[in-house]
Amino acid sequence: MTFAEIEPVIRDFVDDTDSNLWDSNSIASAIDRTIKQIARTTRTYVDSVNIETPAHGHIAFSGLPTAPITSVTVQGVEVLLAPVAVATSIAALVSDIASKINPTLYIGSVSGNLTEVQITAGAGNGSNNNGLTLTSDATPSSIVSYRPFAFGADLCLLRLYSGQEIYPLDPRVLEIYNAFLRSTGRPIPIVDERWMDRNVSTWTTSNESGDPRYLITDYSPGKVRLYPRSDKVDLVDLKVVRSPLTKVLATTPTAEIDYPSFLSEEMLFTGVQAILFSKLRHGRQIDIQKANAFRLQFESEMDGAISDHINRTRA
Repeated sequence: MTFAEIEPVIRDFVDDTDSNLWDSNSIASAIDRTIKQIARTTRTYVDSVNIETPAHGHIAFSGLPTAPITSVTVQGVEVLLAPVAVATSIAALVSDIASKINPTLYIGSVSGNLTEVQITAGAGNGSNNNGLTLTSDATPSSIVSYRPFAFGADLCLLRLYSGQEIYPLDPRVLEIYNAFLRSTGRPIPIVDERWMDRNVSTWTTSNESGDPRYLITDYSPGKVRLYPRSDKVDLVDLKVVRSPLTKVLATTPTAEIDYPSFLSEEMLFTGVQAILFSKLRHGRQIDIQKANAFRLQFESEMDGAISDHINRTRA
């Protein structure tokens, strides 16, 4: 299902085939908001296969170097294969740098309106590379700035390090169903701080390390804590409830929309209509009565989807 396929269906539902009330961006936004609400409420987006988002950093130029660039490093490791000559434009400069980033280490590309080099980590690193720093010998230094690696994530995987106890979660994770330590295959019970306080009273002050026995989900927003802290490099495989992986945009009309086939399309269309009819036009909602009716119907259909999901998982 793509935006190009469902936009005319929605316009037919709301009697706006001539695009007089809502433009394509408004409809795409309504679809995106509805899908996210369905995912949050019904908890039906479940994954146990890791989906990796590589981390990336940026080198941004506000002017042209006065001498060739002979070095670009990531966390002190040289990644530039050959010198970059003095260029006649920033666009040419960043293109040349990107093409000379060592592809066995990182992927170079152009971004930021042709003023930035984006350096992206290779596959298999996920959140590992977040925080890596960039440098270069571009002169003068005032014409260049650096943003460290960020936005790396693993949807269904924690990459453990010796001595570390707190780990970030992919922001799309809504809930963790279960967790297994890769090296042993042993399940790690999922608990909260109150449970730990009642059952492991020294957990906040203990220096114990070893194979993690508990995964604490409410220790810090967007993060989990393992107790005890791992004493070696290891992996934790997760089964999670997630939000949609991609955003619905009118500018990518043929991209597949992340909407499970077992969920009703009618529920999606109902939620979209509730949003569209509640939008303001000339300072007033387009049709508050229709918006409220569709909202009540949408909530009822989500309740039904929750029941169906429970029955499906029990079968």
